[in-house]
Amino acid sequence: MILFRYSFRNLLRRKIRTGIIATSVFTACAVLVFFRGLADGGYRQLKDISTRLRAGQVMVSANSWEKKQIPINILKDSSKIRSLIKERLPDCTVSERIFAAGTYRSEKGLFKAGALVGIDFQQEEGKYGPEKFIVSGKIDGRGIVLFESGAKKAALNPGDSVVIFIEDWIQKSIIRTTVSAVISDSYASNPSMVLIPLVRMRRAMNITDGANFIAVSNPGYSDEKLLSRVKSVISSRDVSVFKWSIIMPTVEQFIAYHNASVWIFQIFIFIIITITISNTMHMSVMERIREISILKAVGAGTSFIRRQIILESLILSFLGSLVGAIAGILANWYFSVHGLDPSVFTGGQPLEIAGGAFNHRIHASVEILTPLISIVGMSLLGVVASLYAVYRATNFPITQGIQKRG
Repeated sequence: MILFRYSFRNLLRRKIRTGIIATSVFTACAVLVFFRGLADGGYRQLKDISTRLRAGQVMVSANSWEKKQIPINILKDSSKIRSLIKERLPDCTVSERIFAAGTYRSEKGLFKAGALVGIDFQQEEGKYGPEKFIVSGKIDGRGIVLFESGAKKAALNPGDSVVIFIEDWIQKSIIRTTVSAVISDSYASNPSMVLIPLVRMRRAMNITDGANFIAVSNPGYSDEKLLSRVKSVISSRDVSVFKWSIIMPTVEQFIAYHNASVWIFQIFIFIIITITISNTMHMSVMERIREISILKAVGAGTSFIRRQIILESLILSFLGSLVGAIAGILANWYFSVHGLDPSVFTGGQPLEIAGGAFNHRIHASVEILTPLISIVGMSLLGVVASLYAVYRATNFPITQGIQKRG
């Protein structure tokens, strides 16, 4: 306790040095926590919008579809399989999907669809159901749903007639229908998709049941855990169960690459802070080397000097990182609620990353593990950074130290 009070008094005596270290640690920790939370939230959103209409977190398909992705490779009795998964995993969103290439025609002309997606809108439940992204109209399960940019390009509004040409099936098919709703481009990564009721899609393709795959999602589970749960439900050898990354490796690679970049950024911050603390503590020790030498002359042991300097550095690092972590958490909480508009950095244009279109706000992730790691890491760095100052203080000649004027 005496050593703590003595160390704390020394810190208060040298306010400038103390302020430099505390401010540096505070700023670094706040930046680390904030950017880690923003990155984690952004990557989670990127994965979500990229997989929302394509794969879900886990896919169930006919054997080898994930390798060949042949449109006519249909998972038979998909409705029964979906019902089984939904019954066993009621907390998951389970939906059937059919994909095809094609075009659609309006009064303005013929337009290429990024993909024709046959889905059952009632199955697209949960937090990210399409009804939460409606711009105009109403999803009725009879007409198609267009994204905002696609509808604008084709000059289509809810209630307008449209003709869809399905091109890559066994035989070409035509669907004559109307637009029931227009949804925001932020709903998925490819706003040129056309969403078609699953029943209409099956009818056009002359099948009574089946889908390319069944998508299973639950944001509360990791991909690996959900994959294990789905596999425990599906025991048939006639189906394949796999993660979304099998058919979307570029998105996974993008996330892994940029996640590594964030870690490299954090390492650089740690290195800079270590140098700052080490340099400042060394200058502080050299300023009071006469005082330290007098203590040594009257009998203070090397261990006392060592513990005193290390404790001073530890106090500064811990308190600075603690306050910085709190500031970072508050910033993450604010942006998790209100979001960060990426168009500020792109001149008002959507931020496109690996096929994902962030044209709305990026919401940060608030987690307790990152601040804890930052606080512990900064505190340990404070101890390591003080070792050079400890070495100088304990090895400086006593006679020379007493003669110096602080």
